Amino acid sequence: MKPSDAVVRADAIDPSRSFLVQAPAGSGKTELLTDRILALLALVQQPEEIVAITFTRAAAAEMHARVIEKLHAALGPEPSEDYKKTSWRLAKQALANDAKQNWQLLSHPSRLSIRTIDSLCAHLVKAMPWLSGLGGVPEVSDQADSLYSKAAQATMALADRYPSIVYLIQHLGVNLADVEQLLVDMLAKRDQWLPTLGAVDALSQLQHYLEDTIRERLQQLEQALPYGWQQSLAPCAVYAHQHLVLSQKHYLAPLADWSEQQPLVPEPEDLPRWQALIPLLLTSDLIPRKSQGMNAKVGFPAGGNKALNQQMKDWLDQEGPNPPWLAPLVAIRNLPAAYSEKEQELLQHLAQVLWIAVAQLRLAFIESGQVDFIEIAQRALVALGEADNPSDLLLRLDRRISHLLVDEFQDTSLNQIQLLEKLTSGWQPGDGRTVFLVGDPMQSIYRFRKAEVGLFLEVQKNQRLGEVSLEAVTLTNNFRSTQNVVQWVNQLGQHLFPAQHDLELGGVPYTPSDAFNPADSNSQVVTHPFIYEPNQKDLAQAQAEQRVVELCQQALSTYAESPKPVAILVRARSHLGQVIRALTKAGIPTKAVDIDQLTARPVVQDVVQLVRALSHPGDRLAWLALLRSPLCGLTLHSLHRLCGHDRVETVPQLIQQTTAEAWPTDEWERLQHVAGVLLDDRNRSGSMPFAAWVEYCWLRLGGDQVYADPNDQADAENVFRLLEQLAPYGDIDLTIFEQQVERLFAQAQLADHAVEVMTFHKAKGLEFESVILYDLNRGSRHQKEPLMAFEQSQGRLYVGMAKASDAQSKDPISLFIAEREKQREAYELQRLLYVGVTRARSELHLVAIMENKTNFAPTRGSLLDLLWPMVEVDFANAQAEQVMLPIPVEESGIAPYQYLVRVADLTELPVVTARPISQGDNKWTWVEEPFKEAAIGTVAHAWLERIGKEGRQAWPVSRIEQSVFVIQRQLQRTGIQHEELEQAVNDVKETLVMTLESERGQWLLDVAKAYREWTLLDAEGRVSIIDLAISQEDHWLIVDYKTAKPYPGQSEAQFIASMKARYADQLRRYCAQVSALDGRQAVAALYFPRASLWCPI
Repeated sequence: MKPSDAVVRADAIDPSRSFLVQAPAGSGKTELLTDRILALLALVQQPEEIVAITFTRAAAAEMHARVIEKLHAALGPEPSEDYKKTSWRLAKQALANDAKQNWQLLSHPSRLSIRTIDSLCAHLVKAMPWLSGLGGVPEVSDQADSLYSKAAQATMALADRYPSIVYLIQHLGVNLADVEQLLVDMLAKRDQWLPTLGAVDALSQLQHYLEDTIRERLQQLEQALPYGWQQSLAPCAVYAHQHLVLSQKHYLAPLADWSEQQPLVPEPEDLPRWQALIPLLLTSDLIPRKSQGMNAKVGFPAGGNKALNQQMKDWLDQEGPNPPWLAPLVAIRNLPAAYSEKEQELLQHLAQVLWIAVAQLRLAFIESGQVDFIEIAQRALVALGEADNPSDLLLRLDRRISHLLVDEFQDTSLNQIQLLEKLTSGWQPGDGRTVFLVGDPMQSIYRFRKAEVGLFLEVQKNQRLGEVSLEAVTLTNNFRSTQNVVQWVNQLGQHLFPAQHDLELGGVPYTPSDAFNPADSNSQVVTHPFIYEPNQKDLAQAQAEQRVVELCQQALSTYAESPKPVAILVRARSHLGQVIRALTKAGIPTKAVDIDQLTARPVVQDVVQLVRALSHPGDRLAWLALLRSPLCGLTLHSLHRLCGHDRVETVPQLIQQTTAEAWPTDEWERLQHVAGVLLDDRNRSGSMPFAAWVEYCWLRLGGDQVYADPNDQADAENVFRLLEQLAPYGDIDLTIFEQQVERLFAQAQLADHAVEVMTFHKAKGLEFESVILYDLNRGSRHQKEPLMAFEQSQGRLYVGMAKASDAQSKDPISLFIAEREKQREAYELQRLLYVGVTRARSELHLVAIMENKTNFAPTRGSLLDLLWPMVEVDFANAQAEQVMLPIPVEESGIAPYQYLVRVADLTELPVVTARPISQGDNKWTWVEEPFKEAAIGTVAHAWLERIGKEGRQAWPVSRIEQSVFVIQRQLQRTGIQHEELEQAVNDVKETLVMTLESERGQWLLDVAKAYREWTLLDAEGRVSIIDLAISQEDHWLIVDYKTAKPYPGQSEAQFIASMKARYADQLRRYCAQVSALDGRQAVAALYFPRASLWCPI
């Protein structure tokens, strides 16, 4: 059976035409994209002429894998399934061109250019470092808040030099925390306001934008009002004003001269007159007045002009309760006609302060060697030049790129649109170059990442991206869900989405889908309402959780062969309640994707307390938490015995002072065991890195025995890696450490056939046999109001005022922006619900609890509120059948006892060494030597990185000799002791010299396509810093420099064997992380310059 949109799909893979494809959920978007790539591969001279862009590494990897998979399949016979035949034929043609051009794509898959938008920007910056202004590709930080804060603080420190900074600080009531937060917020969004506020004529531009908006809004209102409305309402308004003045009411005064000779015109200067229509036509609740409400209070006394009274009533009756002009009229209520003089003064000062803050941020970037994604994107645009003045890079790309494909186009930002327009500038119809954009505006849910669905809608409306004309088409077949699920979603969509496009605010009309799959015996959409009385919410919640457990059990049984049997989706992590605990209690395996914050895990809480305790002996809370934790397990009586009598001395001092008298034997042994670890002062000098010492103490305390579960151990390892990153040599900043820990999530449990639990956002792009949407009656979390409101939309910038410390209310523009933001959020919530309901293949379950009350309605702003027209009958029936839930009778007296969890037998804990001793004849002292070696290696790596960047020719051996004092100071800062310093300096110097003098070392330093000291983050959040990654034609080469060399009497074979045993797992992890970037194979080797040894892994 062919899809109903088969003709559209066939057209879309025509490699000679450019398209914008709207691809609703389940429409086979990835299949279409990969087929398009195959069709292009059959035509191009080089595969690099095709550039495909998406927004996540996972999506790029999936697309790359699908293309290669289809090419491999084309080596075999034609498949019997109809839906696979098109791909097979296209892949066959691509392979024929591959053989003709001798690409050998299957041997060199990296020639397929499928990358993320961020990696494309980084590539452009690296290609033209001088033009980009960055001099290369610095590390990109996805958590740049600390850099923003540093820039904000540096800006405030310049107050004595810049009066504008003083003005802003005084405006905010000398609240420096607010000033810093305002600057941080603005720097995080500088790509939106910098082009305007950075201009010389910023104020006139802002006023011009405001006037254009007023004019457009008034024109929309005028078009929505009925024919002859001015003639009908003008005499009524003048009449009402004359009567209201008698009561000292002047809100209709702007309409006092309204007549045919002086009509309302849609111009900014007439805005106050238009706004006076609001009290004339609407109540204080902003709903249309009713004819029976026209009385003396609103200017229409019963004994007055009966003709005008009746004329006004007739007009209102004719318009009804929901007239088309209602929304446009409400939309203008907070619009100001112009920025006041005081607001202009504030804007002038604010613009200067923000420019200073941007300059300070760039200094922070230079100092830290890190930038944010905004900086990379902006510098990429700079590197390309302009369409009428292109850079050499743009000209080179123009000759090289012939076909551009963009996935998830609905998630683009303004910067990214500008980048795409520059890349395609000068492309002409018929010149053989094409653009292919695919996405679904109904699934645009990433506004927090600056995605603006209005950009998709604008390109779709104009059928043009920059200079390239596009054919806008829409896919209609749904290959994911069964027929009745698709039909239900279509019914929901008709009332869920707005009827018309709203390019400015992101309103997207619904596009219905046609079901390709028929209904089956399991297919269903079911509402599960739980109604509770005011005192029974917890009981209803427990019943809902139990229902979810039952639904999961059924799904796991029904879909036992499916890799994706069932998922529980929630709007926010906090909405899960005790569901995961209930599933665990029922013995149901779960995979919680970015749900459990590590700080909620007991194992992580104990590691964090260990870090705090080892950092400061006076942190009494941390010490008591450790003594109470399973690592020690002292009873409350023992804790009181230890320190209840003394609140001054530190816990370590009290442990040292206490004696065995009056202590139970078991408790005393536990205390002595912990004391032997935590009071061990052998690392007082810092010879062992702090992160390693914490891990060493954790193992000695039995942490890996208490938390033996692989998931717990993986979580603890995540924290140790974070600690190693933040404090390789000590001096941990606990505030930053705990903030970073809060951003980590527990790893999903390792189970193949499990219930997956995630947020709606995480579920995008996934599908499951059964989907449970849980706790749908939760309202949205209250968002903290920004200190300053601004909006960048449709090429315009609106700036509200930073609210003064003594201001009673917001300025009109801030209110206007806030209303628009509220509508944007409402539109995105509609799209979020659509994403949730379209994840289901066969079953969709809607679970919600509601209080049984007179005004029986869902919570405003909840997903249930949006679903209400579809489920109201189900909830009404449940309300009618509601039976009082049984309230369990709590036994009086003592609550159920919570047993203390702790190490059962201290004698069973294994002896722990700081590092595992490798096999062979290696004579190293593993307790301390690795840390000395690590310090030497760190300094040597830094120098090798510098030499590689500056060029080997600039570094003769004599220059290394001249740098000895710098090397010495660096080693001292790492904690190398004075008596070891001379030897350590010689080791570093020897490493550098032998690298410079060896053929292998010279090649490593000279290689062009290399990333040095490369920081990568894998899917589990583990950070890796790779010494050297070399991009070769068909693979990556990972090189790890090591400063070690064989000890006297140790053979090369023994040395290499011991080094492989020690570093092989680490290098395999590096290879996996690098391969995940573009699909190319990665191989690794250890390089020992002091021993002139090369050791492939």
